[in-house]
Amino acid sequence: MALPPARVIYSTLFFVLTMLLIIVARPKGLFEPSGRAKEFGTGGGGGDQQGRTVFPIGVVVVLVAVLSLYTFAMIDLVFN
Repeated sequence: MALPPARVIYSTLFFVLTMLLIIVARPKGLFEPSGRAKEFGTGGGGGDQQGRTVFPIGVVVVLVAVLSLYTFAMIDLVFN
């Protein structure tokens, strides 16, 4: 069984470490003070809008995954 390309291994490690950093740091924009992830939503309308964000954790996970793979693919393309 062959190993995957180095860029896949590096991007996976980068993704896992980045997500661990986000979960441990719990930034205010993604998490409520109680530690729960904020819901998706904007500030319009009445009611409780403080617990909502335009970038919920699910969107951040997808963005970090795509950016890590793209970054290491470009590094591989430039240096090989």
